[in-house]
Amino acid sequence: MWSKTGILPGLAALALTVGLSSTGNAQAVPPVGQDQGVSAWGFDMSQVTLSTGRFFDNQARTLVYLKWIDVDRLLYVFRKNHGLYTNNAQPNAGWDAPDFPFRSHVQGHFLNAWAFCYAQLQDSECKRRATYFAAELKKCQHNNTNSRNVPYYAIHKTMAGLLDVWRLIGDTNARDVLLAMAAWVDLRTGKLTYQQMQDMMGTVFGGMNEVLADLCRQTGDQRWVTVAQRFDHAAIFNPLASNQDSLSGLHANTQDIARNAWNITVSAHSYAIGGNSQAEHFRLPNAIAGFLTSDTCEACNTYNMLKLTGELWLTNPDTTTYFDFYERALLNHLLGQQDPSNSHGHVTYFTPLNPGGRRGVGPAWGGGPVILNGNYCNEILSTTPALDLATVKRSGATGLAFTATAGGKTVNLGQFYDAQGFNYNVYWSVNGKLPA
Repeated sequence: MWSKTGILPGLAALALTVGLSSTGNAQAVPPVGQDQGVSAWGFDMSQVTLSTGRFFDNQARTLVYLKWIDVDRLLYVFRKNHGLYTNNAQPNAGWDAPDFPFRSHVQGHFLNAWAFCYAQLQDSECKRRATYFAAELKKCQHNNTNSRNVPYYAIHKTMAGLLDVWRLIGDTNARDVLLAMAAWVDLRTGKLTYQQMQDMMGTVFGGMNEVLADLCRQTGDQRWVTVAQRFDHAAIFNPLASNQDSLSGLHANTQDIARNAWNITVSAHSYAIGGNSQAEHFRLPNAIAGFLTSDTCEACNTYNMLKLTGELWLTNPDTTTYFDFYERALLNHLLGQQDPSNSHGHVTYFTPLNPGGRRGVGPAWGGGPVILNGNYCNEILSTTPALDLATVKRSGATGLAFTATAGGKTVNLGQFYDAQGFNYNVYWSVNGKLPA
């Protein structure tokens, strides 16, 4: 939990490196940085409305839960560790109990979910809860006098939640707390050698490199890329760079991976429903048939695979492979992990694939599905860039070879036969004229 890490109050000033105003918190904040290598974009969540069906039902149940949860109880461990009044709230149990090592990690999931529900539904209560939580975290940060350690796993969840509250709601308290936390991570990790960082990553560290890279995109400040790269885990990244499958025995929820890892995970480590892992770990390649147990298919892994799949598709929308998998995992695993008979939409942590296996309600760490069930609209619907017809120009003396601009980038327009393998007579014009 970040509130036990000695984040100095003065670091708030170090973090505000992008010249942002500290006033006004009502509008979403677009990123300053530009996407690289992206040729398709997801629709803004406010542009998509779910119609009647299972997705809508899951979202509705999750919305009830998000408005029912006691925010002061979620704040208990933060306030307690910083010596602040707990507002007479009772502490949570399970993985958020005051004496549990991973306490406070689930709160970031609620921040994500509240922000998503406001971005899509303009739900004022979700916005109130998110901004209240961020304001209270800022009080904790300013009252920090504690210097004990805690896993980056929990820090990442809080940072990711604050990032969504800032970018989707525009809350400046969330921004200030997030940037101060990132500055502290920079200060702490900047003192460590490369080998010390690699040794530290032997303990689960969540998605620290992801949230710091996202912070760079949001702020346009390359500082955060440098910090993010300190969390590149060589034991995993190096084999994947060489297209080697070295996942066996690794914790399946520490992967921040791209195409090779996606291909390896989907082709050699995934079950029929799209989930992966047994007892939270990868097994030997193509050996999953020997691990049909009650603890297969951790939901968090599939949630992360959907995020990775969507990101990869945005960089290569010409392939259907990514969204074939996305549909398979979403419909067969995550859509069905919520209990439709429960008004709060309780979810399962594992999906047992053993004969006669029964799904049980997940314990306290099942926060990831809270995010998903409030955010079905982010990656499911996407759009490719529109072609600027005025920019179409012939690129050769003969044949149907042209260039044009789409999404601000030059693209080549090839013959239909080359792309589809069929012969057609094609007649077309731009503004009533053949391209020059």
